[in-house]
Amino acid sequence: MKHGLMISSKHMEKILGHKKFSLVVKDTAQALWGREGLAECSYRSKLAPKDYKTPKAVVRRQLSPHKVALMIDTLAHSGAQGWSPS
Repeated sequence: MKHGLMISSKHMEKILGHKKFSLVVKDTAQALWGREGLAECSYRSKLAPKDYKTPKAVVRRQLSPHKVALMIDTLAHSGAQGWSPS
């Protein structure tokens, strides 16, 4: 992709084959962090609203700002280039 981060050609084929941009975003995130990684992290490292009343709730660690920036740049570039589903 960029800055030394790569995803497999298998993931890229799946991503580019989607008809909905939301699925492109979801699968790009899963390719960068993995499903488990996404489940264990948050965008801003804040307690989720659903956990406000849970005494044992733990703040999840923040997603890598480098990867978040890469994802935003890549998807913004795709939109600016007139990305269209296959």
